[in-house]
Amino acid sequence: MSKIDTFMIIFAAIVILMCTNTIANQKVYIETLEEENVVLSDIVSSNTATIDNGTLEIQELNALLQQSEKQYQDKIRNLEMENRLLQANYDSLKTKYDKATKYKDMYKVAKKYLTDEEEFFVRYISEGGEVEYIGEWYCTAYCTEKRKHICGTGSGITASGEPVEAFNSVALNRHNLKQYPFGTKLYIEGVGVRTVMDTGGGVRQKQIDCAVDTHYNAVHWSGQGDHRVWILKNG
Repeated sequence: MSKIDTFMIIFAAIVILMCTNTIANQKVYIETLEEENVVLSDIVSSNTATIDNGTLEIQELNALLQQSEKQYQDKIRNLEMENRLLQANYDSLKTKYDKATKYKDMYKVAKKYLTDEEEFFVRYISEGGEVEYIGEWYCTAYCTEKRKHICGTGSGITASGEPVEAFNSVALNRHNLKQYPFGTKLYIEGVGVRTVMDTGGGVRQKQIDCAVDTHYNAVHWSGQGDHRVWILKNG
């Protein structure tokens, strides 16, 4: 074997050895890349889950925001409605106040020229009340003594269920009660303000039976007879 052949064999061996080492190194490098790829896959999966959770949280937040916005709009509508009601009440009260102020000014000027009834009506209207004339009624009297006699049972309780009040309670015929129920305020000429609280079988239509304190005062009551009568409203 010549020296050239020997050299070629040695060179081929060296090349084979280098190729073997290169292949081994490449295999190790590939294995390293595969391991890194597994790690990267895990990271990607983790990040994907995080993104999905973040997306879900954003959706939940959007839903909460939409719900809060709806509640806020509902509150605004309610406040606007309350404001309109308050404005309407204010306008009504202002109208009544202006009317009352007008009548009070008139009352101050005319007071000394008025009868007792006229003075009462001017004062009542100046305070926001209204009156309605219902004609002449025949007035009588009954007492509030707590004993059974001609004036009643003496229980002290009216047909309305309220205690009888001398110089305030009055009784009407049951037919008249349909038009002027219990609680109606009356102004009786020469008598004053009275409240419908009672009824009785002996009370005729268009008759007002006025409660006084004693039986003696009922029998000798000076107010018996015809009187002009008004209903008092909104007082």
